[in-house]
Amino acid sequence: MKSKKILVVSYLLPPMGGGGVQRITKFIKYIIQETNYKIYVIGAEDKSYYARDTILEKELSGTQIYRIKVNTIFEFFIRILRYLFKKLSKLKIPIINITEYGLFVFQYRITFIIKSLYISSKYIKKFNIETVISTSGPRENHIVGLLIKKFFNIKWITDYRDLWIWWQEYERIKNQKLRMKLEKNLASEIVNKSDFITYVSPIWMKQLFNFSQTVNRNSIILENGFDIDLSLESKIINFEKKSKIRIAYVGQFFAYRSPEYFFKALEILKEKNPQYYKKIIFDLYGPLHNFTKNIINYAECKDIINYKGYISNLQIQKEYKNIDLLLFIIGKYPYSEGTYTGKIYEYLASNVPILATIPLKGVAYNLIKKTKTGIIAEYDNPEDIYKKLILFFSDWKYEPYYEYIQTKSRFNQTKKLISILDTLKIH
Repeated sequence: MKSKKILVVSYLLPPMGGGGVQRITKFIKYIIQETNYKIYVIGAEDKSYYARDTILEKELSGTQIYRIKVNTIFEFFIRILRYLFKKLSKLKIPIINITEYGLFVFQYRITFIIKSLYISSKYIKKFNIETVISTSGPRENHIVGLLIKKFFNIKWITDYRDLWIWWQEYERIKNQKLRMKLEKNLASEIVNKSDFITYVSPIWMKQLFNFSQTVNRNSIILENGFDIDLSLESKIINFEKKSKIRIAYVGQFFAYRSPEYFFKALEILKEKNPQYYKKIIFDLYGPLHNFTKNIINYAECKDIINYKGYISNLQIQKEYKNIDLLLFIIGKYPYSEGTYTGKIYEYLASNVPILATIPLKGVAYNLIKKTKTGIIAEYDNPEDIYKKLILFFSDWKYEPYYEYIQTKSRFNQTKKLISILDTLKIH
């Protein structure tokens, strides 16, 4: 049987680490494992990226990958232009259209787009590639996919793991008429030219169609997932009987996903239940940005915070057996109700209870409730977080919904993508 040839465009690839790399890596891994499709990959060689995961890279061994060097002199020049246009945009001078156009164009990694298109053209001709998958973020991947679609008219699947436009960016540009028009036109053209759209979240997908003023068609939700052998068991959680309690958070903190309210809840615990507080060790796995450092430095509970650094995805999976409680955080911001994150799925499969400080409605809330894997507190309410934390000290029953959690594996999510690939007709 003749194998279908597929080109994947993804700026993020191992040995880059972090959650953004996981999704496409697992898709590629299981498509190769479960089909006779031949996959060619174009990605970036970005040695300045904040996280490294060389263990994850082994999952793509044997896959033909072309890595584009992006930290070039040309890209440095582009960054200078981007900086200059930002400065110009703050001046009240009669060249507003030029500055808005410049800010739109030079926000992208142009080196990656140009080189990706060049390599793609060679691959498509040489290997007779029939389908291209582009995945975002970053959006450069979809721009490459759009250009490939225009020049070669092959089937194109666009995969989205992030919002098309984050609210911070939207707030910055909403009054820039030309910039907004250009952004919407780009989003609209990508949606309309795509043969199929896969999105991580239904709420985020709705935002894309609203922003681009397009109609939802040929689309499906492909959530993130876990890649751990499930070994879940019901058990009674009672931290009062333990001498030490390890609470852990895996990932990054940001202004919109801050640990400050959880830290304040720990301070309440320290005041009201010092006997419990003395048992707690809070382990933080992930990059330590200045934002996080500042919050830790000013926290009254910093004596129990233990920074473990960034470790590979495989290593953190081994750590789960030593953790008593996993902290999961989603802040309050526009479209936060559509946020899953890749982390939540591995938490579900870890056999460790979850304390989730999140919006009290939305996809993450529904997922934790349905899987019965944790207790939910309001993100910015320290008193509520404290009260929910106390529940783990008095016979709380952990009874994960095994069958439903199993459907969220990376393998099962990839099977849905394979079914889409199977149904796409070749021109």
